[in-house]
Amino acid sequence: MFLTAKAARQQEEGPVRFGIPVDLRSRRPGMRSTGNLTNAVYIQVDRESTIEQIADEIQRRLREKDDGKLNLEDLLIPYVPISIMRRILAADEQRNFSRNRYRCTGFISNLGKVDLSRFSTRSFQAASFFLFPVSIVSLPFFLTMSGYHDMIDYVLSMPKSFATGGKIEEIIDYIVSGLNGVIPYQV
Repeated sequence: MFLTAKAARQQEEGPVRFGIPVDLRSRRPGMRSTGNLTNAVYIQVDRESTIEQIADEIQRRLREKDDGKLNLEDLLIPYVPISIMRRILAADEQRNFSRNRYRCTGFISNLGKVDLSRFSTRSFQAASFFLFPVSIVSLPFFLTMSGYHDMIDYVLSMPKSFATGGKIEEIIDYIVSGLNGVIPYQV
């Protein structure tokens, strides 16, 4: 987040706020679902923020389960017809796009270290693991990270309107270069 916030500020000044998806299934032991049961923790990264402060804030929010709090929108959504909701969201997306202002700078999801044996069989050995994150117009980017063995994969997605002029490669290079100075092994 620290490096991604610095990269975002190279594009434009303004508040930098990231969403981190949180799987809510652990809140109900025994719950089984194939649905998307996630919410998000939102972290504001200021110019003065340190890596330690960001990490502490994430841990505090997760510990306090500060991800599923309802706001007025959440309370009203069940009563709004889907056709009206689509129009409202489309107008909001267009307004945000034309002003280059978004509710969130981007989403970052760390999948952690993945056990490749879970994806292997006797006749097939998985050599890597990564996910393609979603790309939606109302979100400037979505970055996923996953680790296996001694490797880390970073996959960044952006809507076409942002992914021009080599931006994806530029941001990934910036993050990886910055991490090489922080993490003791080659990324």
